[in-house]
Amino acid sequence: MASPRLVKRLGKPAQPDALHRFPCAVWASRGDVPTRWELGDHAIELKPVLTTNDYHHLCDLALGGSVVTELPPFLAAAPIREKRLMHLLPQHPLPEWSLNLLYPPHRYQSTIVRTYLDFCQSHLPTIVRACTV
Repeated sequence: MASPRLVKRLGKPAQPDALHRFPCAVWASRGDVPTRWELGDHAIELKPVLTTNDYHHLCDLALGGSVVTELPPFLAAAPIREKRLMHLLPQHPLPEWSLNLLYPPHRYQSTIVRTYLDFCQSHLPTIVRACTV
């Protein structure tokens, strides 16, 4: 993801390898681990200008026009719809990840577990809407 201002200034990359000429900021749990983006059938090792474990920080930087970054759909969809962010390489998508709720099976679930599962289930339509571009 990048802001239209950054793309206007630096151009739009045609292939993943062209990302090396862009200031990239990445999500990682540790800053001392090499950063690699899987973009479709391409993998690219990055030398990021910033590594953080805060997607909101990455989103703010991208919206400000200072970096190219990866964002989860629930953060990127609205700015993309509003044309404040844009996909740089839509033909080379980032991989999708599944989210699972795992809990030990019991004949009778505790009230807190049942309440949490009901909450998650009731919010799935909102999450799907938030991720739709």
